[in-house]
Amino acid sequence: YEENVYDTLLNLSVDGISLENDNGKMLDCNENIHKMLGYTKKEFLNLSLDDLEVKKEDIQNIDLNLSKDHIERNSYKEVTFIKKDGTFLIGEINTSILEVAKNKRQITFLRDITQRKILEKHLKELSIRDGLTQLYNRRYIFKMFQLEIEKFEKNNHPLSISIIDIDHFKKINDRFGHIMGDEVLKNIANVLGRNLRYGDHIGRYGGEEFLIILPNTRSEEALEIIQRIKTIVNELVWKEKDLRVSFSGGIVEINLKNSYDKLEDAIDIADKLLYKAKDNGRNRIEVLVKN
Repeated sequence: YEENVYDTLLNLSVDGISLENDNGKMLDCNENIHKMLGYTKKEFLNLSLDDLEVKKEDIQNIDLNLSKDHIERNSYKEVTFIKKDGTFLIGEINTSILEVAKNKRQITFLRDITQRKILEKHLKELSIRDGLTQLYNRRYIFKMFQLEIEKFEKNNHPLSISIIDIDHFKKINDRFGHIMGDEVLKNIANVLGRNLRYGDHIGRYGGEEFLIILPNTRSEEALEIIQRIKTIVNELVWKEKDLRVSFSGGIVEINLKNSYDKLEDAIDIADKLLYKAKDNGRNRIEVLVKN
């Protein structure tokens, strides 16, 4: 009777439950835990947490040796498992130490939070991305710029920024319509994103303007990168045969000689260089290294 009650209670739980001895050997589990990880009960009872390949950064604080003094009576962790089929499961794990007939037992409760974490990631992306171009929005690109400024101040590595603006964008909207204007923005954003380097950052600064952050980059190299992208944009073929798209830009290098008091100062100078490029005929890049 007691065993039936025990089994019923074990399997009534919405969480996965496992019971281990003080050496980490699985003693028992409910149906939920082995099913959510893709194993039969027999297979699961022959496994341990190590066998389920918990990521190192998650497992480093989970100690399976219950005989060690520093094990807490109750501990909570978020852990990523690799399931039997190779897919991932993100779980909330709550563990407690029980004493049964003077024997230590670890009881683990596992709740699958994979979909919740996916939703959280999606919501975070919505909060930092521009809805049209899917680049970072203005608020987040400023945050990334602030982080890169802090790295620059710590490591003294050069840092360049560029503000670019699509030439005659209002005329594009007026002549070809706002739907086509949106297509231009999305395509330019795509070209920019695909042709920057790993570690560079780009965001929609406003309207048809984009802010590009180029860490560990001097102005000469920044100019080469932006000029190369400008050439790609100039050669784009659009469904509107008469449509030609170009952009103008300004580049500022931040280094030890010109360390700006505020990041807004560097952006202001890049913005002025952008408008100088427009005044000088558009489809060009102006560069300044302030000494």
